[in-house]
Amino acid sequence: MTLLSEVERPLALFTQGLSNRIPIFHSSEQLHSISGSDLCELFLPNEFDYFDESSTNRDAYRWLVMQQLGFRRYDTLSFSIQHARSVIEYLAMQPMPTAHRAPDLELFYQHFPVRDLASYLFYVLEETRVANLIVSEFPGAQRLRHQYQTYRTHSISVLDQSPLAEMMRLEVALQSPDRLPPLYLALVSPILNKRATVYSSAEATVNCYQAFFANLELDVAEGTDGELQDTVELTTLQRAARLEDWKEELHDVDAQLMAMSFDEDLDAKQSTSEDALDGSLREASVDLKQERDQLQRRIDMEKSHLAAYENQHIVGNPHFRYDEWDHLHQTWLKAWCSVFEIREDPVTQDSASELMKSIRPLVPAVRKRFEQVKPLGMRRVPRSLDGEDLDINAIVEARADLHAGLTPTEHVYVRVEKKQRDVAACLLVDLSASTDDPVVSPDSKHMPEDEEDPFDDPYLHGAINFDPDQAETETPRKIIDVQKESVLLLATALENLGDLYCVYGFSGYGRERVEVHVAKEFNESLNRRAINAIAAMKPLRSTRMGPAIRHATHKLLATGSALKVLLVISDGFPQDSDYGPDRSNHEYGIQDTAKAIHEAHEKGVQLFCITVDVSGHDYLRRMCREDQYWVIEDTEELPDALQFAYRRLTS
Repeated sequence: MTLLSEVERPLALFTQGLSNRIPIFHSSEQLHSISGSDLCELFLPNEFDYFDESSTNRDAYRWLVMQQLGFRRYDTLSFSIQHARSVIEYLAMQPMPTAHRAPDLELFYQHFPVRDLASYLFYVLEETRVANLIVSEFPGAQRLRHQYQTYRTHSISVLDQSPLAEMMRLEVALQSPDRLPPLYLALVSPILNKRATVYSSAEATVNCYQAFFANLELDVAEGTDGELQDTVELTTLQRAARLEDWKEELHDVDAQLMAMSFDEDLDAKQSTSEDALDGSLREASVDLKQERDQLQRRIDMEKSHLAAYENQHIVGNPHFRYDEWDHLHQTWLKAWCSVFEIREDPVTQDSASELMKSIRPLVPAVRKRFEQVKPLGMRRVPRSLDGEDLDINAIVEARADLHAGLTPTEHVYVRVEKKQRDVAACLLVDLSASTDDPVVSPDSKHMPEDEEDPFDDPYLHGAINFDPDQAETETPRKIIDVQKESVLLLATALENLGDLYCVYGFSGYGRERVEVHVAKEFNESLNRRAINAIAAMKPLRSTRMGPAIRHATHKLLATGSALKVLLVISDGFPQDSDYGPDRSNHEYGIQDTAKAIHEAHEKGVQLFCITVDVSGHDYLRRMCREDQYWVIEDTEELPDALQFAYRRLTS
């Protein structure tokens, strides 16, 4: 086995020699601190162990580097969907996919009924075109290419029984272009020309797709995702490339703003009147600042997508894909959002102990309150042979039988037996950045911001602090603290009640990285690890609520319980960096979340939303029915509200 960390330094020098740029190898830990505009991001496996000899595994790494640099050098990553639609008739006949800020290659794949098949086909064909150009420019790379093809052939041979065997055979055949069968030669001829471009590969992709998969049903392609994901996605490389371009643009804009700031300072010194400043200069500066902010948001979003790629392909967290509702075009975006399950890391013993200490005085009252739910899990069985009470109706009938000379029944008792509760609940906690805000009392919310407290006068009782110890103030409680206490309180009651339940937190980092943090699963008890994980929950980023609700619904359905309950605890409206084309407009996220709630209801999930956002009525009433949400103005009321909602849903 050869580890990437073992060959990282020579690979970096190899990359710099070919491209004159410093590489960042994703999955490495040594070069991430480097910054600058002369970087290029490459995606390599953590280890390579196919060949027996370490030197051959190192050669495989070198070929992967040359291949990814070739995608940059030979214009793969400059692919434009608009130009492709203008030169390829099949694409022009298809409707333009609706995707917010997606790379052009992603838009190309979405022109096909099965996106993953089109993606894999294009990769195979474009890889061949680029490899031919690499070998033509660097003849010494032929040996590296041949060795790597040996590995690829071995990987493909295990799929001979797959419905996709024809495409696999095409990939093997492309390794010997001189001996291509006539059928394949006719389909891939565009990429064999010395002047072939990335659009030649797109044309060949259309030819092969129509020849092999025109009549392929969508369900046949289900489950092929694992077979088709053994290479880096070109859309990820295109994202990395355009991220580099945007960083360079941001650098140029920052330089212009700095120059303008210098000019404004100079004008201000030369003029005694503010009005004398050049208005056109100030206006241009404002426009540049807006452009800079937009660029920064794009860069942040692309970084989140690349981080999601590392999570999915390198870290190996459980990964799920869900559709998203695009209300602007009234259509479903298939497999649009990636949800990653992440196990909460345990925190120190002190943090968990503080959390337990804060709820300990409330636990007896909560447990007593939930004991009232237990009788609902009992049932009276009349006409029993024995039992705790007499069955009056059965006794009357027995007396009537005696008077009639008939043998009376002996089943004159009522037996009370326990009826097994079959409940599964998911406590879904919003971990957006806003949950880091301090808890505000209702009175202070209504106080005008510009109105000073008349008793808050440092000179009212003298300017000298006679008691320094009293000046120390406690750390203000935050919304996330109240959420964790509320969830843990309810969890202790559910442990005593015996219901299945899980505790998840969710946060959004763009559609490719929606995180669901697992503090406790259905089949786990509320042990020390689970308590530590709840205590470890912390504010993260955005509130992409739709995918989180769909994932929680999926997990609830998998329990097979008769009654399925989903409690969503939030502090604001659904929003994320790419939750719709305009981040400042929240309608897109509200409509998608409303669809997710409707889907959950149709699948038999009892859903209830609780928010501490006082403006929650404005959007919650458009997302769900009046009896499906509760807006509380005082955050400290959250524990009682959560318990009341659960008892009502499960009664």
